Amino acid sequence: MDMINTNNIIRNPTLHYRLDLGEPGIASPASASQSTLRVASHEIGNMMRFKRMAAEEGKTIIGGGIHLHRQFVGSFLATVSGETVAYMVERKNSAEITPDNNTQGLSKDNLDEDSLLKSNATAEERPTSPPSLDASGG
Repeated sequence: MDMINTNNIIRNPTLHYRLDLGEPGIASPASASQSTLRVASHEIGNMMRFKRMAAEEGKTIIGGGIHLHRQFVGSFLATVSGETVAYMVERKNSAEITPDNNTQGLSKDNLDEDSLLKSNATAEERPTSPPSLDASGG
């Protein structure tokens, strides 16, 4: 009787994401192979939302970024969570501050809590593929 070699089977489980409380958006699932696209697009949306909020409040974003947290899930290096951070300050007259004459020394340390916008999303693995069989077939 031929034995099935399960070592060569590619596992691509589905990841189900959670959003932070109050965060807009839909936490739609993605396969491990598509997880980076799913999380990156959500985090880019968060950054665009932060930029829009800053413009509405008369502030300027001076730093921040998007961080993707990755780990092996099944056969793929999947993005299991993401984080978007934006640091903003009150907007000054554009003639006063330029990249050449900015002497204020703005840093993350001298910003108040209202200037920090942060968003997280995390994933839980819920495999959709059948469990692997052992050598006895059961």
